[in-house]
Amino acid sequence: MKKYRIKEDVFVEAMNALEMTYASLAGEAHVAQGSITNALSGGVSLGKIEAIGRALKGEAWRELVVDADRQRLNPAGRRATYTVGWKELCEGARQIGKRLFDPKGASRINTILTFPGPSLIFAGLVMVKALPLDQVIQTPVYTALFVKKLPRRNTFRDFDRVPVGRFTLLVPKSLLQDYPSRERRIAVLDDSVKTGKTMDALRDYFNALERKPASWSYVCYVCHHGRGFLEETTPIYRHMRPENRFVMPWGPAFAFEDCFSGKNRAVGRNSQVGRSPDHEG
Repeated sequence: MKKYRIKEDVFVEAMNALEMTYASLAGEAHVAQGSITNALSGGVSLGKIEAIGRALKGEAWRELVVDADRQRLNPAGRRATYTVGWKELCEGARQIGKRLFDPKGASRINTILTFPGPSLIFAGLVMVKALPLDQVIQTPVYTALFVKKLPRRNTFRDFDRVPVGRFTLLVPKSLLQDYPSRERRIAVLDDSVKTGKTMDALRDYFNALERKPASWSYVCYVCHHGRGFLEETTPIYRHMRPENRFVMPWGPAFAFEDCFSGKNRAVGRNSQVGRSPDHEG
């Protein structure tokens, strides 16, 4: 695994400006305090560098990386943007769906959990490209919700609360209730994984349950290899890409935490980026 380091002077300046401690930074970035120390000395994975950097400087997190290491982020000949067209996305959805719903496959699933927005689009594509219409209609699909702050205990009583940095993910309790065989085999469907924070939080949530699902897996079309996935934590994916920016048919992909940082980006009808010659919409 390649290791990256951060500039101590830029780091200290950012910490002082935000009045953060190592403990508060570790909590915000979802890394161990030791990872912060290592990032200043021997180096850590790019995923941890990005998590620390985003907590301190948002989209300008690369300013923290030492010059020699920063040059490796965009070496000559590597595109900074990976663009996905509709035809490519539909074919990827078909292949992923075939893997997920294969009756003889190890990843066979019977339940879907997804999120509002682009994740719902991809979840729908996976289903319609891989299943007959009657199975599309009969497959349980659950949508998690996002709230900016931890909700009061007397609200959202039908949801479990999963803290994820700046926001709280609300998972429907019915996801694991009222199922005849009690064998939920869940696919968490997402269009892209950029930081993996939601994926990690859901993993902790499922692992902590007293009555766990029979199986669960995080599934996406494209994920950023700089996330530094371990084999046991890597999602099921169609593409693992080195680019730092993915442009989907509906616009630039985003990390969920970006929606709670005050730096929201236009997606959908207000964004023309990502339209390709094979655009069908």
